[in-house]
Amino acid sequence: MAAARVEVPDIGDATAVDVVEVLVRVGARVEKNQGLIVLETEKASMEVPSPLAGVVREVALKVGDKVEKGSLILVIDADATIGEAAPQAIAPAAPTAPA
Repeated sequence: MAAARVEVPDIGDATAVDVVEVLVRVGARVEKNQGLIVLETEKASMEVPSPLAGVVREVALKVGDKVEKGSLILVIDADATIGEAAPQAIAPAAPTAPA
């Protein structure tokens, strides 16, 4: 698994947007498009989905923080993507006859 940074996507002209809910924690497994955080502006609230699947390594935000486009949400140990080689299992060594 490769570590990947997940950042706040384009949220328009908004800056200093409030984090009102954090939906994941360290060690949690997330799926692609699963909600990570909920942001709230004067006009609307929005859930930010995960762009990939994997296990959360670090959460960089907490409720009450202010974010903008590009702010780090979390670091995730991402699953292998389609077309990327999956790790190979190592077969156990064959037993040897006693000498």
